[in-house]
Amino acid sequence: MALHEIIHPSVEKLLQRLREMDIAKKKETVRLQVDEELVVIVAKKIIRYAQMEALKFKLRSSRKNHEDIDSMMHSIG
Repeated sequence: MALHEIIHPSVEKLLQRLREMDIAKKKETVRLQVDEELVVIVAKKIIRYAQMEALKFKLRSSRKNHEDIDSMMHSIG
């Protein structure tokens, strides 16, 4: 006699549901891992963007300072 012949049909349905839930749980876990990886990628891009904007600001400020010094030197000399 096979195991499924011994098990009551309602128990068999319950076991099948538990198997399905485990599969669904695994799919949800994979989806969450993918979402977390995407969040990390986006966060890194935002940080990189902020760093580039800060660098641009420093370069513009430095260029403006040099232009101011150059114009002062020309007006003196």
